Amino acid sequence: MHCLDPLEPRRLLSAGDLDSTFGGDGVVTTDLGSGNYAAATVVQPDGKILVAGSAGGDAIVLRYTTSGALDSTFGNGGVARVSRGGGEYFSDLVLLPDGRIVAGGSASASTAARPF
Repeated sequence: MHCLDPLEPRRLLSAGDLDSTFGGDGVVTTDLGSGNYAAATVVQPDGKILVAGSAGGDAIVLRYTTSGALDSTFGNGGVARVSRGGGEYFSDLVLLPDGRIVAGGSASASTAARPF
């Protein structure tokens, strides 16, 4: 005899609908100073979201929890920042099979890569 366990209730979203459980209204905005932009996004197997880009001339990687909050266990309060004098940015993210994160971009007019 097989027994089925009930699943938790779920609401299916239509294409284009925001998930209101993410960030409270489906959108998360993080202000890190002037010149913020995001260039790459990767979702980790546990559902956490990595975002790479630039903020205030520094290359940054942010990690959000599945609910849209900055993950305080990553970097400094959810933000890993690389600063070498200004003009740095990350434009790509790769998640390695062992879970490590590699971010690539530009640092002071030269190519840079940084494992996390």
